[in-house]
Amino acid sequence: MTYDQAIETMCTFLRERVAPDILLKLANDNGDDEGDYVDSEEYVFTEPAKMVHPVVCPIFTPLLAAGTDFMPESGTQTAPALIVTAQTAENDGTGKNPTRQLMRIMAVVWDDGVIVPVQAPEEDFDEAQSQRLRKRVEGTAAYRAAANLCERVLRALESTPAVGEGMYLQGPFRMGMYSERDGAPDYYPYCIGWVECIAEYMRYPALDPDIARMVE
Repeated sequence: MTYDQAIETMCTFLRERVAPDILLKLANDNGDDEGDYVDSEEYVFTEPAKMVHPVVCPIFTPLLAAGTDFMPESGTQTAPALIVTAQTAENDGTGKNPTRQLMRIMAVVWDDGVIVPVQAPEEDFDEAQSQRLRKRVEGTAAYRAAANLCERVLRALESTPAVGEGMYLQGPFRMGMYSERDGAPDYYPYCIGWVECIAEYMRYPALDPDIARMVE
């Protein structure tokens, strides 16, 4: 098995054993092009929301590659999504012991919350303040959805010692929320979490045709 094959093996596991059991809101980017579309007058809440299974993608995030040649399997679905990446891989160079590869699965969700009536506490409480309050109230929905998705993935990995043929999962099993400079970025209505574990496998470069050609 190779670095790339380990990522594909994890993708197959998530597609077959995890994603079919999960339903989350389909990203509904129907607002304007200014970025804060949920706060815009053009934004339309979809009730009831369309629920779909997470799309599973290797390496590329569908937020950047949806509908392109890089990510044809995602179509136009940017979220929910599970993106499988690998941070590092190491072995002792003898070929006798397995490679240890740190796998990271990014969990991307989208949730605009529900329509929450906001009562103005003051007479001069303007519409812009109302929108900001609504955003804070509803923004917790995406955070909870991302945390729950990470929890489901973490439990699936913990209970599955072997994935595919010859790849074994080990701890530490970790999860958390995506952060920048020790803070949680505001991507509302998107939220991103992550799950990590160690994958062990015997490294056979010749199994990958591209690598085999390079070492001929």
